[in-house]
Amino acid sequence: MWKKAVVFVLHVSCILHHVSAVGREELFPYGTPNGDWTLQEGDDETSEVMSLSRPMHFYDTSFSKLYVATNGIISPGWQDVFDQNHLLSCDAT
Repeated sequence: MWKKAVVFVLHVSCILHHVSAVGREELFPYGTPNGDWTLQEGDDETSEVMSLSRPMHFYDTSFSKLYVATNGIISPGWQDVFDQNHLLSCDAT
């Protein structure tokens, strides 16, 4: 039993020996000096509308505006969706 424990400890130490984190110098430039925007603090705050230089195609819809939220969600410009009549319609019977 102790042999299995020794082998396990050796394997773990070999694995941990080769693990390293990414340094800041290896990341893309970030922050407001590099053109990033700062969002207001809070839950579900969103950025101002971001106009895209080229439209983003998603299935049969094209979006030219995006909003970014503090929770990480990126949503298309809602006005674009309404303008393209993608609302469901219901026929009364």
